[in-house]
Amino acid sequence: MLRSFKWKMLRLIGRHGYQVIPSWRALEGGLGLHLRRLFEKKQVDFVFDVGANEGQYHDFLREFVGFEGVIASFEPNADLARMLQQRSTEDPKWRVFGIALGPAESVADFNVMEDKQFSSFLTPDLSGLSVFGNQNRVAEVRSVQVRTLNDVFAELQRDHGFRRPYLKLDTQGFDLEVVKGAASALTEVVALQTEASVKPIYKQMPDYKKTIETFQGHGFELSGMFSVTDECFPTLLEFDCVMVNSRR
Repeated sequence: MLRSFKWKMLRLIGRHGYQVIPSWRALEGGLGLHLRRLFEKKQVDFVFDVGANEGQYHDFLREFVGFEGVIASFEPNADLARMLQQRSTEDPKWRVFGIALGPAESVADFNVMEDKQFSSFLTPDLSGLSVFGNQNRVAEVRSVQVRTLNDVFAELQRDHGFRRPYLKLDTQGFDLEVVKGAASALTEVVALQTEASVKPIYKQMPDYKKTIETFQGHGFELSGMFSVTDECFPTLLEFDCVMVNSRR
């Protein structure tokens, strides 16, 4: 109830040309303003939130972007998925799925890290970066269900009838594996954002050049780049890369 009231108040403030941003989320301010403009220009009517963690992106869209449409969040960590499903009762336009998305339907081992926001299918690379300390170490390995974006896209489109979806990927180095199972879905996505790595924190993760080249190969063009972490300032560790579909 309190969150619902908060979202309504922030939307009301936003309609008067103001934006309230807590100091701990100031780093996201530029991205929020960019997406507010982009969502309006591209008429985004549905968001795929792949790699939901504790629901930070859902809150960011509601509070700072002002998005009022349906959000479908995917989180393979069962504990977090249950928490998100409970939270979603406060938002009738929030759908939560306790699965991962990947290149093919399967059951796969998933590394749950000491700090759950770093959880990934990939193995941490602790050789060259110590800024996160023990946060990016494997606490346990769980078997999780994996589906493809192509499959869930078709199902959700039948259920919700969206026409101009947005795709957010934050899977800790696994984004391009999600893309392998998303060829047909990507043609309908009007814009997307992916977390691109400058300094790898997982073994065998693609760098930002490979990430950008891959999406460009699917017809997407750069729209904006926004630093994700402040721990290495002024060195850039990773950034959210926003791209638009040149055919949509």
